[in-house]
Amino acid sequence: MVNLFNTGLCTPIEISRTIGVSNRNIQRYAKALREKGSDWFFNRPDNRGSCHKMNNAG
Repeated sequence: MVNLFNTGLCTPIEISRTIGVSNRNIQRYAKALREKGSDWFFNRPDNRGSCHKMNNAG
């Protein structure tokens, strides 16, 4: 979907209405795809729910 926006075939608003995702999220995804590339975008690690800070509980 983000490729449709990047190539100019659709506007972010059209995509957000079609798939039910906010316009701002579509714009963020498009920016990440442009800056980091499709390999990172489609194969990024899922870090949700993991600790971001490890402490030595000693």
